[in-house]
Amino acid sequence: MKVKHGFLGILIITLILTSTYPGVFLGLEWVWASNTVISTVDVGERPSALAFNPSNNNIYVTNLVSDDVSVIESSSNTVISTVDVGDGPSALAFNPSNNNIYVANAYSNNVSVIESSSNTVISTVDVGERPSALAFNPSNNNIYVTNPVSDDVSVIETTGSKTIVDAISDQSISIRNLVLSYGNNM
Repeated sequence: MKVKHGFLGILIITLILTSTYPGVFLGLEWVWASNTVISTVDVGERPSALAFNPSNNNIYVTNLVSDDVSVIESSSNTVISTVDVGDGPSALAFNPSNNNIYVANAYSNNVSVIESSSNTVISTVDVGERPSALAFNPSNNNIYVTNPVSDDVSVIETTGSKTIVDAISDQSISIRNLVLSYGNNM
């Protein structure tokens, strides 16, 4: 990707505190961000979605054709694990309440649950047809999954048995994406 507008300047004010002159401002410093690619990481076939896990600083990447998830250690930008999941993983979401990664498998009509401490699949939950998007709702700890072919949304309870607790359907529209904001319940 070509950078159109050169550099982005970020002004950082440097304060040096000493016991003699506490809180004295001593100067300005400019730091330039170049907005350039610093690394390229080889993953599986046809990477399609990303999620970041702040508890271990890893990046999770769905690979649609190779039917797996690549786990990238963000400090070194290297793949540290590859996790086999269902057929056609196309979306994922991080659940901060249990540190698990939820993967929508579009062609096997299920969601794989990856335990991020071991990077292994601990559960597979059947959902509607062609799951395509996931969202975590922090107010109830549920994962919401859009299923565009069956025109519904599967709701996965994540604090117990990881099963579908509800399916929301409206046959008059085709559900494509789901976005939850903090404080909104479905």
